Amino acid sequence: MVAGGGAVNRQAVAFIELTGQIPALKLRPETCNSVSPDWSIVTEPKVLMSRDRAVAAEPRFDRDVAWRVVFIPAVLFVVVGGIDSLLTWFPANFGTTEWEFGTITASLNGLPLPVLGLTLLLLASIATGRLRLARLVLWLMVLVAVAVLAMMVLYLLTLPQAFRAASEASDIARVGLKKAMIKSVVQLICYPAALVTTAVLGWRTLRSNT
Repeated sequence: MVAGGGAVNRQAVAFIELTGQIPALKLRPETCNSVSPDWSIVTEPKVLMSRDRAVAAEPRFDRDVAWRVVFIPAVLFVVVGGIDSLLTWFPANFGTTEWEFGTITASLNGLPLPVLGLTLLLLASIATGRLRLARLVLWLMVLVAVAVLAMMVLYLLTLPQAFRAASEASDIARVGLKKAMIKSVVQLICYPAALVTTAVLGWRTLRSNT
């Protein structure tokens, strides 16, 4: 046995408790077992950290609270953007090519905000476990997609007269009309495809969680 081993052990334990490290032991031959000294205990300092201390060191945040914060801008986008798009249809004047063309164009230009709001609302409701709200948002997405498809049909009916008006307009007006047509056609194709795809993925996610 090593003389004074008890005092050394007490000092080593105190050092480990204070610093969380195992000190390197420098043993001298005369203090070791003269028959078979064990040099394997001479190691480099190691950092010891308990499980509780490791967990405490990790940053903690409540994901539910973060997703609840997302509800605020999501609802704001849906309400403000939806009202902006709906008001373009009042007062109604169906049968007038100019009104139909301009109304559909303005309504499509206002869709990014409510579509973004619906997407954020869907993600937040699924993340926080509000499955009923998620189903409602999915049905709203399907409804918006159907409305856009209806606008596509109406828009295609106005295109022949719009082309005729563009051919009779000035060069600057013709360029503006062509840009508006291209932009509207792209939106009429992309919005239903994106909304339907998001709705399908959302339904699959809900089914997998129930």
